[in-house]
Amino acid sequence: MNGDIGSYIMAASHGSLVARQHLQEVFSEDFQAWGGWSEMLDHMPGGSVNMLLNRRGSWWTRECFQALYVACWIHHPVSSA
Repeated sequence: MNGDIGSYIMAASHGSLVARQHLQEVFSEDFQAWGGWSEMLDHMPGGSVNMLLNRRGSWWTRECFQALYVACWIHHPVSSA
């Protein structure tokens, strides 16, 4: 996984207490390690990100849009500040 989220997960997996704390403050237990993210991305509604991007507009559902948003956010998180 690339991006800031991937960096935190990598640091936490290498023993960084600060990274673990940040992940615990933001994500549920399932998303504090690679496995939870991989599981979610492998089961995105509509298939892979590339498949989602190639769909016609009438196909999109709220769930598919949210899944794509999550995939994008993993690579480039936005802050509320």
